Amino acid sequence: MRVSTIFLVASLIFVLSAHPFHSENEEDEYDEFSKYGCHVEEGNLLFYDDAFVRNLTNDEQKENEKYQAEMEKHNEAFEKFLESAPVDEHGFVNFSGSNLPNYPNDPSFCEGLEKVDLEDCFVLSGKLYKDNKPKRDLTEDEKKKLEEYSKLQQKSFEEWFNGIFEANSGSEYVPYVKPEPPKLCN
Repeated sequence: MRVSTIFLVASLIFVLSAHPFHSENEEDEYDEFSKYGCHVEEGNLLFYDDAFVRNLTNDEQKENEKYQAEMEKHNEAFEKFLESAPVDEHGFVNFSGSNLPNYPNDPSFCEGLEKVDLEDCFVLSGKLYKDNKPKRDLTEDEKKKLEEYSKLQQKSFEEWFNGIFEANSGSEYVPYVKPEPPKLCN
C-alpha cells in the first residue's frame, strides 16, 4: 500500500472523528475533542492539547475568529451531508463520489506545531515539556535524535499499517508497538 493511500485513509478517519455523531453527551464529547491538537481558548490563548504555547497576536485573534466561523459553516454542511449520504449494507457512510464538504485550512499560527510524545514528557516545536509546562529548548544533538526517532516511528507505523491490509496474510492482528523513544525527559 502506498504512503499516499495510508495518509488518505488516516485523513478520512481524522475527518470522521472530528465530527461527533449524536449521543446523549454530544456537547461534552465535542468539547473534549476540541481540546486536542492546536486550539485557542478564551479567544487569545494558544494551546496544543493541554499545553499552553503562547498568547495570540491581535491579527491572529482575527484569523481565529474567521477560522471558527468557517468551522461552524463546515460542521453545518457536514451534518446536512450526513443526513442524505448513502450508506452501505453495514450502515457505514459511503464517501465515494459524495459531496463531502471541504475542511477549512488550519490557521497559520497552528503551522509548524509538532508534538512528539516521549515516555514521561513530550517535545512541542523544539521545546521539552513536562507536566504540560515548557522546561527547556532542545539541544542540536537532541533535535537530531528526535528527528531520527520520528522517522523510525513513521517507518514502523507504516510497516504495521501495511501489514493490516495484506491480503491472505494468515496472521492474527498485531497491535502497534512504538519504538523506544530517546531519553530526553531528564
